[in-house]
Amino acid sequence: MKESGKKYHLPCSTIIYNQNIDIKTTRIAFALSRKFGNAVVRNKVRRQIKEAVRKMIKESDPIFYDILFIPKKAMIGINYTELLSQIQRLFVFLRHNDSTEG
Repeated sequence: MKESGKKYHLPCSTIIYNQNIDIKTTRIAFALSRKFGNAVVRNKVRRQIKEAVRKMIKESDPIFYDILFIPKKAMIGINYTELLSQIQRLFVFLRHNDSTEG
């Protein structure tokens, strides 16, 4: 997916995405190296992103994408409301992108 996906940059992470029409669901994945922090820090970041994405999917129309999150170090100190607004910005972008592609 890293080679074939398109990139979208947020202040706290880089997103690589591919449209996924065949499966009719949104799948998310994470790429966090040990340089990012210890297991507790990495898992906390994963949980926060998963919850923000889950909330956005529940509140809006479904989008069918494979999304790879590559968090930046700035993600460690971010509060949940800021993360939620960035994920919302991503979903608005993907919806707009979805409507222009087909």
